[in-house]
Amino acid sequence: MATHRLTPAQERQLLIGIVGVIVVVVWVNFFVIPQRRTLSEVSGQVHTLRAQVVEARQGLAQRPALEAEAARLAAEYELSADALPPEEQVPELLKAITEVAQASQVGLLTVRPKVDLGQITPGPSGYLELPIEIAASGGYHEIGTFLDALERSPSLLLRVQRFQIQPDPQDLWHHQALFVLQAYLISGAHQKG
Repeated sequence: MATHRLTPAQERQLLIGIVGVIVVVVWVNFFVIPQRRTLSEVSGQVHTLRAQVVEARQGLAQRPALEAEAARLAAEYELSADALPPEEQVPELLKAITEVAQASQVGLLTVRPKVDLGQITPGPSGYLELPIEIAASGGYHEIGTFLDALERSPSLLLRVQRFQIQPDPQDLWHHQALFVLQAYLISGAHQKG
């Protein structure tokens, strides 16, 4: 069998080729593949950041509308705070309730606070919560109009806590109603002056 010997020039070319292949394999394994992984991770992060930039731009576009709404709510709060009577003006509150009842054609039997004014203290918001019990007489429509007018009144801050209506068997058009309203008053210490 004949052996073929490489010439020194061929050995050198073979050695350069083997070293070249080793360099390419090392370069691919240690540089290209890790960079590809890093590029894949970074592209995911870039996608997330682009989505966040889009959301931020949308938020910035909505900012004027949000600021306008915040200003409207602040003005509404200021109006409510100015309109609320302090605890010393509960008679004015009861008078306002009576006027709303008269305008709604509801007959008031009793209107009175359920607790002594000395027992109520401001909550964390500064508002005093005063439950008011009302016994009234009227038709379904009038009583509904009365409740609606109370809750929509710009000068009163009230919420219906409990409502009960009983038909009068002797009078088909007038019913007895019992309400408990929660009146929110501003304390004298928090009133603007």
